Amino acid sequence: MQTLSNVDQLFGRPLVSGDVVAVVTLYSGGPTWKSCVESLLIHTPAHIPLIIFEDAGPSDAALKECEEVEEALGKQAWIHKSANNLGVVGNLNSAFSLLDPADVIVLNSDIIVGSEWAERLVAAARSRTDISTATALSSNGTVFTVSPPEEWLTKIPSITDVDRVAKRVASRSAQIRPISLVATSFCTYFARKALNIVGALNMLFSPGYGEEVDFSLRCVSFGFTNVAADDVYVFHSSGESFGDTEINPRKAKNDALVEKMYPFYREWIHDFVNDPLTSLNTIKGLTHSVIHGLRIVMDAELVHPNFTGTYTGSLALTESLLANPEVQELSWAASSTRIDSLRTIGRSFASSKFAILSVSELSKGRQQFDIALKPAQDYGSSTWSSIRLSARRNVVWHLDTISSQNPFYHDSFGDLMRTNWAVRDSWYCADSIAVLTEHVRQCIAASWDLAGDAQRLVVIPNGSPSKFQDLVNLGPNQTEIRSGNYLLVLGTSYKHKNRVWAMNLLKELSTKGYTGNIIFVGPSPSTGSSEDEEHSWLELNPSYRHRIGDRNWVSENDKRILIMESDLVLVPSVTEGFGLIPIEVARFGVAPMSSDGGGLRDVVPADVIALDFNSLSNSAESVLNLLNDKYARQRQIDLWNTRGDSLTWNNTAELFVDTFFSAISRQSRLQLLWKYSNPTLRRTRLTRSLYLLFVRFALFVLGTDTKRRMLASKIVKKMKA
Repeated sequence: MQTLSNVDQLFGRPLVSGDVVAVVTLYSGGPTWKSCVESLLIHTPAHIPLIIFEDAGPSDAALKECEEVEEALGKQAWIHKSANNLGVVGNLNSAFSLLDPADVIVLNSDIIVGSEWAERLVAAARSRTDISTATALSSNGTVFTVSPPEEWLTKIPSITDVDRVAKRVASRSAQIRPISLVATSFCTYFARKALNIVGALNMLFSPGYGEEVDFSLRCVSFGFTNVAADDVYVFHSSGESFGDTEINPRKAKNDALVEKMYPFYREWIHDFVNDPLTSLNTIKGLTHSVIHGLRIVMDAELVHPNFTGTYTGSLALTESLLANPEVQELSWAASSTRIDSLRTIGRSFASSKFAILSVSELSKGRQQFDIALKPAQDYGSSTWSSIRLSARRNVVWHLDTISSQNPFYHDSFGDLMRTNWAVRDSWYCADSIAVLTEHVRQCIAASWDLAGDAQRLVVIPNGSPSKFQDLVNLGPNQTEIRSGNYLLVLGTSYKHKNRVWAMNLLKELSTKGYTGNIIFVGPSPSTGSSEDEEHSWLELNPSYRHRIGDRNWVSENDKRILIMESDLVLVPSVTEGFGLIPIEVARFGVAPMSSDGGGLRDVVPADVIALDFNSLSNSAESVLNLLNDKYARQRQIDLWNTRGDSLTWNNTAELFVDTFFSAISRQSRLQLLWKYSNPTLRRTRLTRSLYLLFVRFALFVLGTDTKRRMLASKIVKKMKA
């Protein structure tokens, strides 16, 4: 150790304003001391001198340990020995005085730091001009406490373990530098300007405890702020730095002194600590999730083969999230009637991190998860409102806006209205809204004003298919294919899937010499189906009946056979939220031919041959080109496979993890809505809700009387405005 006899030794010149010096207060050391000094020597940059202010302790054992560490590392700290025991307060005041005009970082002798701790602490302290202190987050640091990994509770962690956690915290930090009412000087930056204006620590609190509170409050009285360095996390052991067992009585005495000097402090700090909407509490929640891993609950009510997109997407996303190292656990939650079937589906996830819960099992009023995820838009789910309350933040993955914008896909206007308001409610309460493509984001922005919610709205695409789950058993053909090759169209027979246009394409192809057939595979929904138009087309073109096949559900094996034996697979959709079919088809070595409808525009590769809605003849020529040119077909397949390779479920999971942490770094929408809706407003909302129920009942009773229904609808719109 180098003895500090003159402060000019630190930089080879006199100290100047802007210099930063790190000071370790040492009395007798303890179990953490050796790791403390080792971590400081390893991770403190050369431009910040490290000085041990030894306070006339009972022995030289701690200093000898320090020398051993220095010799092993080939690095040295400075040592300043006090002639008499001054206590922590006196020792620090001595340091503040000796190191004037430098800023001072105060460190306890029972901490362990990670990489870049000092650089980040300095950056936090200098991020605003009115900051008096900046304190690190810690495993044990009063208002700065974020619980550490469980193993740290029973043994002192290694320097490597602390560094690993510290790096993870820094990588996910929002660098908000949230305001704290007070500092706690285990790892704290003291700004010289604050020391000059409000004075040093109060010797009334000697030998220690409460002095930082007094100093912080004096700083606040002058207009300074105290902040947390939310990208710095250190291990802090409890009670080692004083080297005695009289901690609690002394602390109680000094706490009483603080309350006497500042009568408001007890209530002020209590309100601050217990307010979930303070930035410090928000950031502490984020840091806890970073350290311990994300606990996620997914609404699995619609994880069912009947809902193909939600089903396959939820399975693939679940598998990828379970494989993500930043996810601690993932649970599916659904109504009790779905649990048995979900257990059958979930058997493929051989992970101890996975569980299935009924909604009734979720702890009422306790936020047992970090994130609630709805893997599809909410159209009025009976489960989502409960599931999202079981987590600190909730995220909705909005796949498309087709149903919420299309009255033809609903039984009645009332059904459309319920769907729209369910969607809006889920957006209003969501901490983040994920969408599949830029197209969906634009549709949402064009339909509902979410311009001020850019931070909440994020594009997260599907991953590409890598394996396929069985659907259900093969259903009977509605029309048998008698002979010949065929074009294949996959998907539910919604009108936007554009089956009738595909039938016209077959007719155009026939005029150009194509003798094959077309097969449609997919169920017919109860509303919004093109079934009637298809039957009408066949009535007008009866000669094509034998050339058009229609299958409802097929098994996964039959689906593969149908794809692999087809000439081409067509995706003639007018619009899609995303469009996985062409990527899936290319995986089987079959050429897909897609439109660029809606979200497909964001998926279709450049230079690929696409369907052209502007010209049926041009589309037919393009189809024939692919059918007759094996090199063109192979190029088509290669382009789509390359596009699929860029879309992996692991990347999708990583984007979701980023979104989850981003949501946790902001205040909870649900808590904001509750806290800032006063009782009068709540009563107004209740009155409005009851009135709307009455109007909806009237709507139902009025039946088909168009004028009265329109009148009732106008009343509903007025009430919702």
